[in-house]
Amino acid sequence: MQPIQAPNHANRFAFLDVTRAVAALSVMLQHGLEASGLEGLEPGAVATTWLNLGETGVAIFFLVSGFIIPASMRGTPTFLRFWLRRIFRIYPLYLTIFVAALLVTKYLFDKPLPPWASRFSATC
Repeated sequence: MQPIQAPNHANRFAFLDVTRAVAALSVMLQHGLEASGLEGLEPGAVATTWLNLGETGVAIFFLVSGFIIPASMRGTPTFLRFWLRRIFRIYPLYLTIFVAALLVTKYLFDKPLPPWASRFSATC
């Protein structure tokens, strides 16, 4: 079995990374505006009549990702290896952030955990 090599970043499309970042930031901005009460989704609001940053950001993010994922599969010898590398790159951080969010919710904000999460923290 061959050792896993670091990805070659020489053939990355930098403008696509920037486009995905702008799309993700626009979604975050929309959520921030809604949470702050500065902008809502009621009829007549800018978000519903002119430009919904959240919807636009999600659409752009999915379009760009739809191009990037198949393009990134070209350098991988097998379909299975591609998805295994992807899973082991994404899920450790995802699960860490998820558990951290549960702990912050429970201990910092003193809120009860959702019923499905309570069985994992019987001693809490």
